[in-house]
Amino acid sequence: MESLPHEFPALPAHFDNGIWPPSVLQAHDIVHDAYRYAYEALNAGDNESHRLKLHADKILNCTLPIVRAMELEILNPQWIEEAEVLVAALGVALEASAAAMETVNVDHLKKPVLVKIQRGRRGRPRKIISQDWLTAAVAPGRRLTLTKLAELAGVHRHTLRAYMKSFGVYERFNQLSDHDLDLLVRTFKSKKPSSGLSYIVGFLRRHGVKVQRRRVRAAIRRIDPLGTAIRRHEATDRQKYRVPNSNYLWHLDGHHKLIRWGVVIHGIVDGYCRTITALEASTNNEAQTVLNLFLSAINRFHVVPSRMRGDRGGENIEVAVWMIKHRGARRASFMWGSSTRNTRIERLWVEVGTQFARRWRAFFTRLERLHGLNHTSPRHLWLLHQLFLDEINDDCREFSDEWNLHPLKGNGNKGQSPLDIRFVSETCHGVDEDQPGIHPTVLEEFYGVVEDTDEEWQDIDDIIANDQHHDIRHDPIAVPTHEAPFDNAIQQLFFQALALKQQEGVTAETDFDVDTYEICESIRLGRAGKKVSIQLPAVNWWPRTLLWTQALDLMTAFCIELGIE
Repeated sequence: MESLPHEFPALPAHFDNGIWPPSVLQAHDIVHDAYRYAYEALNAGDNESHRLKLHADKILNCTLPIVRAMELEILNPQWIEEAEVLVAALGVALEASAAAMETVNVDHLKKPVLVKIQRGRRGRPRKIISQDWLTAAVAPGRRLTLTKLAELAGVHRHTLRAYMKSFGVYERFNQLSDHDLDLLVRTFKSKKPSSGLSYIVGFLRRHGVKVQRRRVRAAIRRIDPLGTAIRRHEATDRQKYRVPNSNYLWHLDGHHKLIRWGVVIHGIVDGYCRTITALEASTNNEAQTVLNLFLSAINRFHVVPSRMRGDRGGENIEVAVWMIKHRGARRASFMWGSSTRNTRIERLWVEVGTQFARRWRAFFTRLERLHGLNHTSPRHLWLLHQLFLDEINDDCREFSDEWNLHPLKGNGNKGQSPLDIRFVSETCHGVDEDQPGIHPTVLEEFYGVVEDTDEEWQDIDDIIANDQHHDIRHDPIAVPTHEAPFDNAIQQLFFQALALKQQEGVTAETDFDVDTYEICESIRLGRAGKKVSIQLPAVNWWPRTLLWTQALDLMTAFCIELGIE
């Protein structure tokens, strides 16, 4: 134990004087952490065998295979061999220490004698079960099955039942009248009126009364029918998500993890098949932007959904007006609700974050930390959008295409992709390809009669919006403003100069080089602020970092030259 080092060795120098790829760095971090935790457990003063076994199992079955898999990437047989020997030695030391601890005080444990073997007679030796043990095992407070007791005693349950009858303890339930049972239940309920079936059964067993649960349930209904109905109402009713077919309900929402830098990702997903019908990054959270995204989804899939669901933000009002106007009033054409009810799109944001949004968040965090980005500066945000908004949208389109074609897990999906499920649904249920006009129920609702069409139609949207105003709980979440420091002519000169600067590879940061580039950046997730490390491979993110520094240097020089503060 003393010969093992307390730290896993660092990676050797790169075989080509380059930088190790992110997968190798991640693997080394995993092995390093697992080794450190296991070493600390091995040398802790208050160990116990189960904890050491868990560490040994992780080291030998999870960590050691990672070390072996690193061989093809590192191409250093000596380092791999030393690392394997080190990790394996730690695992063996943990197993040995756990085995040594298991022998401590084990001989002092005294088990009860359940069965005595009577020999000396003809035939098979007789098994005699301890009467004291069996009486304790079937005491009124117990709820052990005959099968379990027979397994503990090592006899057949028929043999066990015969002994129970001979010892006079085979009374399965008390012979208690409904009247007496009601008195006991009423006594308990007078002290604890909000308690239910399980607590009453425990109360009865504590007093040596053993009756069927169905009888206790019937007694509760007899003496407390109102409380029974209230408890059933308060119970959480877990409903499975169900819609009849594709295009029946689309879910709409906005992803605000990049809003610090003036970027909001809006998305729409089909609730039935989970097809992403729209996903796009914007520099605002306005209702018109959300409506344009919705209309682009309609044009792309050549179908209008029967209903839409969104949260109670003001940015959804234009889509709500459009849906009510074309799909009809008083039929839940647009379903307002909390985000917890918008499950399909909320679940999609988890995938958006892990697949690309968190990397952009980590990248922008790095630009703030190391490369002069000021998220409160409108001109900095304008420059950030000019450089990277199109690339974020490229990631949105790439993710949407891959998501719509990836096989889904879960019962009934059978490895089908969202587009497969959509195709089957449209084949079975059909597609409403007609572009609807103003729905007749809108005329009846807001104009009184269908024939009364002499009113000015330009106000119909405002009328519907006012009718939906009570469903909105808050205005659209504000997005930091961005503003171009130059007019259009100067902007054209600026980007021409930036293109020349990119060709020259010039930057004002003298210590900025690909060899000093950090591959990982830490960000915090969730309300608890959990810190996670995000990989930013140099092949993709170093050129973007270089582009930002060049553009920021050039924008600063332009502003100084033009006298812009």
